[in-house]
Amino acid sequence: MTDATLKMTARLSSLFENSASGENSSSGTGLNIGLSRIVEGQEPVVLSELLVLLQNIAGGQHDIIHVCRDDQRLSTLKDGLAFFAPHVKVLSFSAWDCVPYDRSGPRAEIIAERIATLAQLEKGKRRGPRLILTTPRALLQRVPPRSFIRSNIKILTPGKRIDRARLLARLSSMGYLRSEMVIDKGEFAVRG
Repeated sequence: MTDATLKMTARLSSLFENSASGENSSSGTGLNIGLSRIVEGQEPVVLSELLVLLQNIAGGQHDIIHVCRDDQRLSTLKDGLAFFAPHVKVLSFSAWDCVPYDRSGPRAEIIAERIATLAQLEKGKRRGPRLILTTPRALLQRVPPRSFIRSNIKILTPGKRIDRARLLARLSSMGYLRSEMVIDKGEFAVRG
């Protein structure tokens, strides 16, 4: 371990001890740590070390939110984390790729990614730390309430019996497009 890592470990340990005893947290909802002056390109390394330290100190059941400057940095950081921290669950929450009141809506891939991230955050079960990558624009965009996400998550597994008509109606009401052949995310086809 480098001197900087040892100092960060000591500081995190004291922050967690203080937050556990209630000394450093007014609301008791979490711990806010701000990191600055990280050299560009070093973010994946620093975040992976931070996640390892959190797992060792606090049991690893913490979420870290990292706000990237823009979508390009978010994508670069996600790729770097796949290399430096492949064991970490990385959730990406990108901004819509359109402006408000535009005639065309956001791409289906971005909508699917945002909903998948919200669904993952709503699920209670998890193993290890999670890192949520986002941008300032994405944080400013409205999201559905937790109750809406919770009530609309349906897990489909092979062998599970479901009513075909209800499934088709549900897919249509949720914005999926019926097509002859599925090519993109957000489409469905009916066979048989």
